[in-house]
Amino acid sequence: MPKMDGVETVRALTVQHPTPVVLTSIIARYPDHRAQLGDLDADWVELCEKPVLTGKDAGQNVAALLRRARALVSQRQHRVAPSRPKQPPTSVSLVAIAASTGGMPALSSVLGQLPDSFPPICIAQHLDADFFDSFVRFLTQSTHRPVVVVKECASLEPSQIYLAQKSHHLVVRSGQVCAIAAEPGELSPRADRLLLSLADYAGRDGLGIVLTGMGRDGALGLRRLREAGGWTISQDPSSALVSGMPDAAVELGGSCEILPLSQIAARLSAIKWKPWSKR
Repeated sequence: MPKMDGVETVRALTVQHPTPVVLTSIIARYPDHRAQLGDLDADWVELCEKPVLTGKDAGQNVAALLRRARALVSQRQHRVAPSRPKQPPTSVSLVAIAASTGGMPALSSVLGQLPDSFPPICIAQHLDADFFDSFVRFLTQSTHRPVVVVKECASLEPSQIYLAQKSHHLVVRSGQVCAIAAEPGELSPRADRLLLSLADYAGRDGLGIVLTGMGRDGALGLRRLREAGGWTISQDPSSALVSGMPDAAVELGGSCEILPLSQIAARLSAIKWKPWSKR
């Protein structure tokens, strides 16, 4: 701060140097505002209302804050980590692909090699709203596959490619994918929003892929998906037009494997659809 607010500061901290954080903010009072936490990792971050640190109750409030911080550290240290997969799956219920700069030709390369039948695929491609319609046309024409633009919620069906409508995020629910409005000026769709929801609702039945792009979006979500038992792939940074996103995913430990673009297409083409089941 003042260049970043508290939420953005915590997001950067937990991605670059994962450490437990107690976030004190007035937004704890307002359920609608708590949505600002978005993709923050609940295993690392706990939100509480700002304590009063002056006056007669200051000592008591500071002690309570310290107890909360120690409890969060203890909880993180004793949390049993889920087993991570050792072999690529033969079938999944859903695939999520994240991309930014250089993503359009990369997506075309991967999706254009899909067989006639494939698991449903959700895409988070960072995109200026003015270019959304042309992106939908490009993806449809270059892949020769059906592209569904989600305006509210849609059922996840095999052999379909899903995008959120312009200026929205895409998130997974039980057997559905939903479009969530982005804040004005917010980067959208966010890869972490999609991948974190995939980890929560699909776990080992999900597959996440981070392709070329600038920044670190997708790194946290890919790690969470891997921890939840899903299979995760990062594009080989040396083969990416911009290596920021795949570099960050590898650095954070979220990648089960690192593959050049051609091998990602081959891996995805070999995976069958697994009907959605409740976890």
